[in-house]
Amino acid sequence: MTIYIISALCLLSFALLSEFGYFKTSKTAKAAFLSAGSLILFFISAFRFDTGYDYRPYTNFFTRTISNTTAQLATLRFEKGYVFLNRYIQLFVNDFQVLFIIISLIVIILVYAILLKYCKNPSLGLLGFYLLGYYFVSMDLMRNLVAGLIVMYSYKYIKEKDFMRFIVIVLLASTFHLSALVFIPFYFILRLKFNYITFIVHTVVWGTLLVFSRPIMDFVTTYIYSSYDVETSVTINTSVPLIDSIFPLIIFISIMLLGKELEKDSDWTSMLLGAAYMETYFGLLGLKHMILNRFALYFGPIVTLILVPNVIRISYNIIKNKSYENTVSKIRIYFCLLGTCVGGVGYFLYALYNNYNGVIPHEWIWNVR
Repeated sequence: MTIYIISALCLLSFALLSEFGYFKTSKTAKAAFLSAGSLILFFISAFRFDTGYDYRPYTNFFTRTISNTTAQLATLRFEKGYVFLNRYIQLFVNDFQVLFIIISLIVIILVYAILLKYCKNPSLGLLGFYLLGYYFVSMDLMRNLVAGLIVMYSYKYIKEKDFMRFIVIVLLASTFHLSALVFIPFYFILRLKFNYITFIVHTVVWGTLLVFSRPIMDFVTTYIYSSYDVETSVTINTSVPLIDSIFPLIIFISIMLLGKELEKDSDWTSMLLGAAYMETYFGLLGLKHMILNRFALYFGPIVTLILVPNVIRISYNIIKNKSYENTVSKIRIYFCLLGTCVGGVGYFLYALYNNYNGVIPHEWIWNVR
């Protein structure tokens, strides 16, 4: 656990330094802080041993497929992008540790590139990615998280109304996790301007689907994910703890309350508000079916990397400059800042205490070889 707390403090230091003096206006300094934080996270993930609940299944799959032919690999139920990534690594080395090094590198590169291009304080975005659990997910549900990060790059084409490039990226993501195909309708959904009217429409539509989630799960497990038994699957019939959704819900409320200011800051805001809504929805849906909580990975990362840092930055600047209009506005701005910060730190501490995704204890690979 100590390694995670030290990493959090390092990332926090980089985020704070990025807002002071020369560093605040220097792109080189911001890139340097982001690089330093990214290297820390890469190192912890890449050289871990038996860390994450799915670590053993991934290593077993890697070892089991070494002797398989290409034709045999093509028949495996795993998505072919992930299968052939394993085979590509095996062409050079038969060490499963290389798989975790490559996946960790993919995750960090995808996150780094988005932050450097679209986030005004990239180190703050990286801190959010870490505190809000997505980093820990990358050490457990690797295929699902990689698919979510690839999908993140399709948001640009939603904004630009470029369906062909959008679909190419989503299809690429689906080669790591088939569930990425669920994101296709959101090309149209997220283009709708997010306001109080669409908020109500979303709530009615998605609330109805929540009510009928059981028959929907029956259909999906019958015709698509037939390996799951809706009657006996633990991930379908159990739920995530209520508190899992409390901290993300606080952050969502903070985002919504700052919507007007966020709209002025970026033309991505409306689309990302819709994404924040869907992240929260699937988080709440996990209270009924644990497995559906994973769909939040197609919305949460980009919200965490771009929108959450903007909430902190904008609300802090408003408070610093005392540019709120009245007492009600002042309370709203303070809530947005404190709610986002408390939500992030609270979720991180809660995740550590409950060994979120099985990342505790962290063991270095060289300590056991």
